[in-house]
Amino acid sequence: PRRMIPDDFFKALVAAEDAKFWRHDGILIDSLLSALESNLKAGRVKFGGSTITMQLAKNLYLDRDKVISRKVQEIALAWVLEQNLSKAEILELYANAVEFAPSTYGISKAAKVYFNKSVGEMSVAESLFLASILPSPTRNFSESFCQARISQGLRRRMQNVATGLSTLSRERDFMKIYATDLENFSFGVNLNGCDRDRSRLSEKTFEGRAKRF
Repeated sequence: PRRMIPDDFFKALVAAEDAKFWRHDGILIDSLLSALESNLKAGRVKFGGSTITMQLAKNLYLDRDKVISRKVQEIALAWVLEQNLSKAEILELYANAVEFAPSTYGISKAAKVYFNKSVGEMSVAESLFLASILPSPTRNFSESFCQARISQGLRRRMQNVATGLSTLSRERDFMKIYATDLENFSFGVNLNGCDRDRSRLSEKTFEGRAKRF
């Protein structure tokens, strides 16, 4: 249930992935056009420009093929989700469905695997960490998974998310809270004890996809 998940996680998720989440209707035309331009320059289809709602639509209902028709379906499904669900419900669905690590679906299981604690016990830094590895744990954390460490690149991303949080939530100094929490940041025994072979995880097994319902 949403009440069990720290509000700091949802704030971090919005800051990390979709700063305009509360103001759009599921689609950001400017972001899609920018992504299209990047695709054309790259000479291949790699997409981007997805809102949290579009990511939820993709993860719940669509396959992983990077084709234009799938992007069109993603946009249509995102519009339907926005018409039928509240913003809070969309965030809750995303948090409880997305894959945070191999076979680790949803934030409750992620809190147990990464920190060996319940989701309600997570600190601000831990919420920032989980928000920062999305939507692609493959890119953001897989190389450090079995070493149970935060790379410099991921640390910078977490700091950027904390800065975004401070901008979105002016009533709290998230940079200061994050810096304090990070001093006591550690991973749980489940992560430290993982198979070393998993440090070479492939995108096929660690791709941040959501559990299909």
